[in-house]
Order: sequence, then C-alpha cells, then structure tokens
Amino acid sequence: DEAVAQLASVIADRDATRHARWQAVLVAPELIGERRELWDTLAERVRASNGADSEMPAAISALALVADGRAGEAAQLAGAAQAGDPNPHLKLFCALLDQRRGQTDAARDGFLEVLSADPEANTAAAFDFAGDAPLRLLIRMYLSTGQPRAALKLAGADAELKTKGVDERHAGAGEGVEAASDLRNRDEHPSAKYRTLQERSRERRSQSRIELLGLLSEAAERTGDISRALDYAHAKLDLLGDKTGRADIATRIERLSELKRAKASRRSPGLIIDRELIARK
Repeated sequence: DEAVAQLASVIADRDATRHARWQAVLVAPELIGERRELWDTLAERVRASNGADSEMPAAISALALVADGRAGEAAQLAGAAQAGDPNPHLKLFCALLDQRRGQTDAARDGFLEVLSADPEANTAAAFDFAGDAPLRLLIRMYLSTGQPRAALKLAGADAELKTKGVDERHAGAGEGVEAASDLRNRDEHPSAKYRTLQERSRERRSQSRIELLGLLSEAAERTGDISRALDYAHAKLDLLGDKTGRADIATRIERLSELKRAKASRRSPGLIIDRELIARK
C-alpha cells in the first residue's frame, strides 16, 4: 500500500514531467500485478489528488483492464482518452495496446505517427525500460511479416544498428566487448537486485540491439545482400564479447564469407575488346 501511495503521488503531480509520470504508470503493473483492489486504490488516489487530470487515470484504468485480460476494452478506453487529448505519449500507449491484442496495422500506424511527431524519440524514452522504442518495434514488425527490405531500410535510421566497415569494426571492437562485459558483470552479481529505470533501459536497449543485429543479418541474407549480412553478423559478434552465442555467430560469419567468395567467383568476366579482331572486320 505504501508503494501504491508513492506511485500515486508521482502520477498525480502536475508539476512533475510527463516523462516521470508515465514511468510511474508503467511501473505499476510490476508492483500491483493482477490485484484489482490495488489498481482501484491507485486510480482513486490519483483522482483525489488531481481531479482535473484525465490522461493518467485513463492509463491506469487501461492497465488494470489488461491485468484482467481485457486488452480490447483497455484499447477502447485509451483510444477515447487519446481522441480527447491527442498527445504522443497516449498515442504510443494506444499503439502498444493495439500490438498487444494483435492489431498489427493499427499498431504500425500508431508507431509511425509517434515517430513523425517526435523524431527525437523523447516520448519513447519514458517507455523504453519496459520495451523497445517505436522504431525498433516497426523493424521487428516488418521482419515478422516477411518484409525484410522494409526492415533493412528502416534499420538505417537507428544509429545503434548501423554497421561498420572492416577497419572501423576492428577499431571499435572494444566498445562492444565493454558493453557486453557490463551486462555479464551484472549477471554475476545477483545481489544487485534493484536497478534504476535508467539501468534497465540501458540493458534492454543493449540486448535488443544484439538480437536485432542477428535478425537483420538473416534478413539481408534473404534479400541476397551477403555483404550486408556479414556486416550485421560482425557487429553482433563485436557486441557479444565472450557471452553465450559467440560460437554460433562466428560459424555464421564463416558460412557467409564462403558464400560471398563463391558469389564473387561466379561473376561473369568483364567485357574484353579484341582490337585485332575489330581491325580485321
């Protein structure tokens, strides 16, 4: 009950940033789970503290419905709130609810609208400890629906998914090893039970990056772009350090390298001009 009271005080504080208030809303499911009475308590306290606010109570009520397994009703409630107050945070929240209930087209349109309204991803920053940013969600969506070229094109807009040339990759390998080492060290210290939202965001973003690099490598191979598939595979290897999966990606790199060499050897020879034959003609 004390945790609920603290959450309510942050969510209802109109002097706090919208970023902080939404983070508090999104933390609520982890603390409350499926206990409906606590959801009701949280909503009542927020309304009592700030009766003029409709955005936060709607988000809380929607999450309570999700906890009850009523994602469709949650989406309707959030959609009505978003129609009355069309801000990027509510738009992203609605898109995430649409994705959760399998409404792929609606979710895609919502993510695209958020990206268009907020290209700097300031809105997504409030949500990123709990999931991928809209850009990466769209990339995953295109990959899962058999649109590898669209996914690869979109990946070019994510700075962390851009690949490096051979020299750059070799010079920057330490950065990837260091990032992987940070995650490994945390895994080796289970006593570090509590993490800040910033730490969780950083860890999730790093894990997402590693996974997406592997998926994009497979997508590039499917389109026949072996060089790009190799670049993504090397980028993933750099980030893995000595974590699990390094042997598998190294084997993949070897196979892709053989494909690239075989493809190069099959190229038709260049045009040869026989001057003597032309002269005789």
